[in-house]
Amino acid sequence: MAIDINPNAIAAVKAALLEGLPVVSVDKGKFLDASSGFVAAYKADEALPQNGQLHDTLVEIIEERPFANFVFSILSSRLRDERDYLAEADKEKLLESGVFGDAEEVAEWLITQFTSLPWKYSFAIEFPPDALPLDVIEGASQQVGECCHVVKSDLFLADRFPLFHPNPKRNSVLKSGGLLGLIGGDPKWKDDRAFFTQEREGYVSIYGSGSVAEQCAFTLQSFVGLGLAMRLFNHRVRYDKEKIKFEWKVHQAVGDNWEYFTRFDLDDESKEALQHLISFQFADTYPEENRIPWLRSAIKKISDVFSAENSQTIMLAAKWFFDSHKGRDQTLRYIRLMTTLEILLGEHADRSKASLGEILGNRLAYLIGKNHGERHEILQKFKKIYGVRSGILHHGKHKLKSSERNLISDLESYCRRAIEDEVSSLLA
Repeated sequence: MAIDINPNAIAAVKAALLEGLPVVSVDKGKFLDASSGFVAAYKADEALPQNGQLHDTLVEIIEERPFANFVFSILSSRLRDERDYLAEADKEKLLESGVFGDAEEVAEWLITQFTSLPWKYSFAIEFPPDALPLDVIEGASQQVGECCHVVKSDLFLADRFPLFHPNPKRNSVLKSGGLLGLIGGDPKWKDDRAFFTQEREGYVSIYGSGSVAEQCAFTLQSFVGLGLAMRLFNHRVRYDKEKIKFEWKVHQAVGDNWEYFTRFDLDDESKEALQHLISFQFADTYPEENRIPWLRSAIKKISDVFSAENSQTIMLAAKWFFDSHKGRDQTLRYIRLMTTLEILLGEHADRSKASLGEILGNRLAYLIGKNHGERHEILQKFKKIYGVRSGILHHGKHKLKSSERNLISDLESYCRRAIEDEVSSLLA
């Protein structure tokens, strides 16, 4: 459904654009000047509601300052597609670049494009080769929730989502940065690999910024975090593995087809965490014929979580559990694991009768403890765990002793078990 904006607001946006567009300039032949571009776009943005349902919708599908960021991005995209880079070129006015018409025409075009949102996109990112056996994926793809799939690379994927754009300038940008850009070849989907894909509606900038891209990153991290907790994946640091680029390949729906739109990298910490992802390692005694069904069952449970109502808390906790596998800072890892538990167990904590540590400890013990003896053991150990947490947050403790580092494995186990039990309760 296209965005419905009050005609008076549209008129105010157009007036602001007519005033601002003539001062917008272009640098080096094809780069929109940030200062002049944003100033013009911000004034138009302020003509739209700054609160209420329309504002919240626009922020959700674009980002903060939605009209300003949309205008800057889509003008930049047009320049990228139609101009060449000129290192010695002086700044020139946008309306004199030959790409656009006069201010009236550009303003009308921008408003028409904006009010036609949301647009539909497909995001795909590669899994490491040993993270997910292809036999786990039944058929060509396996659905995860409403908008995600785990997909095998095959001819259908290559045909439906070509890694080629018909505009030569954009295609050159999309394949640049490697040997392909030098020899003129087009990139291809890697054979015999699993990909995580998502379909989203909203607006994605050519640089991969905005709310939709953030939602995709969150969903990927939640999926992997749930996979780590539910024994779909293991995380094992190895530096002899094939280096994966870990970039989103983004296609935009154009009619009934998908057109290659842009590509952008994950953040560096997420890349490193995914680099060391492997398939869950079964005990040698576990029957071989039961392993693929186990992994398929784990994906099915994750899919059910994604589809369930009231799953936001578990997905947020899973995201933080994934985050705990980023980097090498043990203190930061400790806090991320504690945050995972506090998300799951800290809601509606009445501190008038007990401290937060006592509440979390009791809730954890009764969630994952199977009997009185185990619950008592969890309570005693959690007191130590929470004491270290308080030392980090309240006293700036930045280095863990050996005995404190040893608590991390217990803390990680508690997180995994708590997520598993919360998932079981959600899906019961």
